[in-house]
Amino acid sequence: MRRFIVSFLAFLGLAAFATSASAAVTRMEVKRTVPAFGGQDFGAAGAYELLEVTVFFEVDPKLPVNALIANIQRAPKNARGMVEFDSDILILRPADPKKGNGHLFYEPVNRGNMLALGAFNGGGGGPLTEARAAGDGFLMNKGYTIVFAGWQPTYPIADAPTMSIGGGSRLPAGGGRLQARLPVAKAADGSAITARIPAGVGAGPNGPAGPAGRPITVYLTYPAADTSDRSAYIRNSATGERIPGATWRYVDEWRAEVTLSGPPRGPMELVYEAKDPVVYGLALVAMRDTVSFLRHGTAGNPVAGRITKTFGYGASQTGRTIKNLIYHFNDDERGRIVFDGVHIHISGASLNSQNTVFGQPGQKGGEAFPYTYETLFDPLSRRTDGWLMRCAGTRTCPKVVHTDSDAELSLAGSLVYTDIQGRDVKTPDNVRIYLLSSTQHSPAEEPSRGACLNLSNPMPYRPSVRALFTALDEWVTTGKAPPPSRRPTRGDQSLVSLEEAKRIFPKIPGLTFSEDFPPMYVTDPASGEAITGLAYPVFRPRTDADGNTVAGVRHPYVAAPLGSYTGWNPRPGGVGSCPATGSYAPFAKTKAEREASGDPRLSIEERYADEAAYVAAVKRSADELARQRYILAQDAAAIVAEAGSRYRAALGQ
Repeated sequence: MRRFIVSFLAFLGLAAFATSASAAVTRMEVKRTVPAFGGQDFGAAGAYELLEVTVFFEVDPKLPVNALIANIQRAPKNARGMVEFDSDILILRPADPKKGNGHLFYEPVNRGNMLALGAFNGGGGGPLTEARAAGDGFLMNKGYTIVFAGWQPTYPIADAPTMSIGGGSRLPAGGGRLQARLPVAKAADGSAITARIPAGVGAGPNGPAGPAGRPITVYLTYPAADTSDRSAYIRNSATGERIPGATWRYVDEWRAEVTLSGPPRGPMELVYEAKDPVVYGLALVAMRDTVSFLRHGTAGNPVAGRITKTFGYGASQTGRTIKNLIYHFNDDERGRIVFDGVHIHISGASLNSQNTVFGQPGQKGGEAFPYTYETLFDPLSRRTDGWLMRCAGTRTCPKVVHTDSDAELSLAGSLVYTDIQGRDVKTPDNVRIYLLSSTQHSPAEEPSRGACLNLSNPMPYRPSVRALFTALDEWVTTGKAPPPSRRPTRGDQSLVSLEEAKRIFPKIPGLTFSEDFPPMYVTDPASGEAITGLAYPVFRPRTDADGNTVAGVRHPYVAAPLGSYTGWNPRPGGVGSCPATGSYAPFAKTKAEREASGDPRLSIEERYADEAAYVAAVKRSADELARQRYILAQDAAAIVAEAGSRYRAALGQ
């Protein structure tokens, strides 16, 4: 059966190649070209330019490669039967075309935010015209042409908090946000398309907010079909159970107010009847065709003749998005490969929900099977699928580097590693998977509690992100394979049940173990809702006597620790966990301090004779990781150089 599916998909790819003579980009309109990063030079690559561009698309809905886009047949069409839309992009290119490395680095922005310069360069934010945005210049020093692309549709309420609109599924207009103008689908008779969908209540990085009796404004991703309708209800989004005593009302077609009779208990959502879905799958088309045009286009292409290799990068929501793109297609309308390599970061086991009738990618909604790069049969959903099944059929799969923090394993991320029976899954030859051990979703700049019970986790992972992307580029360019995958497995017992993880985790004074690791339920294909009680097996990483993760790529500060670092952090009062946030518990300074508190972990003075001993332990780990290519030599040296000050700070010196 699988052989038939692959053969059929290959046929569709050939059909797409045969029926289209041009890409879907009709033109790129360069609105402004200015010096980037204050005009500074980046080694051999020299100075950079910043281009502000609007990309215009015209997509043929009859092509097989486009026909799988949800609602594309219901989108408005021009006189030629094509679907039109446009999007914003920014291009950073070497001012001298001869000085670039010929490689395109493409990032779809995350809720309007450009993440790559921070992730790779340690950039300080700010406009791309300012020097501080460049950080240490890591990507520019290598000569990449960098593209930041908008793909999310506009929200009509300008002052709406971005994270409150379906977790950032749409973006308020203005503020320099990169967006896409996507068409609205209509029924064949021109009437509105409607469906019952969820809207997060108190959405944001720390979940529900608002005391009892005070209304919480809910910004609806799509307008209400009928503001006089009273059939909406509030439920716990994890369990599907209705919230007793909760009331709601429509403010207008884009907003509702929810009032609770008691304190919030876990994540909540308002389920309501919505209308007017944008054709959100065209966001994936915009990514595909922008990259293809920049690589192959001639007339009107601002980087024509410069690009020989293409790389995609996404983190968190956009990591799921890049994964969703290659799941649907990594071939353009002419059958050519789009991305040669992709780095998918902190995405866990989920896709994104762009290609659904009412797409809400900020609320994920892509938790349904498949969960792996390998094609598997799922006996629960009765489906055979995998993230690379389609591109395998068209022979357009990219090389993949997949990196996760421990936080993703707190949200069923272990499904990337195992099948539905909980057995280790073979990693395809074109994929490498790495767990960045003992880290949270994005490292905390400074440990703090905020709305969480424990201190947040500051363990960095940038050195491995830089090294593994460098290895991906070498893999694509020269064929040199990256270092082997490093992730926990059931076979070596570094991936364990929640019960076992809880049993072996040390009893650390002042640090509360999280009891809230939500399961991944089977999704009802008709309603899209979770079927409570029918869940996939998920696992946790094994920890050592200090509470630090055993498997994966262990930063030198994990190998020579000054504390415990986890990927989870509970809320006070037992009302769930702080999503994406880990925990940190420093070691006692002395043996006497440790014994007085009852801490089972050795103190700093018991571990390291002095500062020199600590620095030596860090250096041993850094040198070994650099030798194995899990960090770069330059970053290994920087880690060792700062180890002494880190040790003194831990002792309060």
